[in-house]
Amino acid sequence: LPAGLVVAGAVLATLPIVWLGAWLDWTYQGWMLTPTALITRRGFWRRHTWVVPREKLQAVHLLQGPVLRIAGLGRVLVRVAGAQVLLPDLATDDARAVMEELCPA
Repeated sequence: LPAGLVVAGAVLATLPIVWLGAWLDWTYQGWMLTPTALITRRGFWRRHTWVVPREKLQAVHLLQGPVLRIAGLGRVLVRVAGAQVLLPDLATDDARAVMEELCPA
């Protein structure tokens, strides 16, 4: 067999595994907003959990590229000293509500 066919076959064979991994990562992500902290987690294979005290928040951003805008989604990015936390994708209105909730009065 030509080397190109072997490589193409290997790529096609791994696609279901990659799709399963992406779906599991998406399924196991979440976030919670409490009066004192923002808690978020991501990942199935490598779990990451962040606990950010609300008084440490420095900036809150709403991110939307063309694909997210078409899908009606947005991402909330929270910045603290030396780090940033990205919440899972939300409906645009929900993302704006979270952003307003996190912004200091």
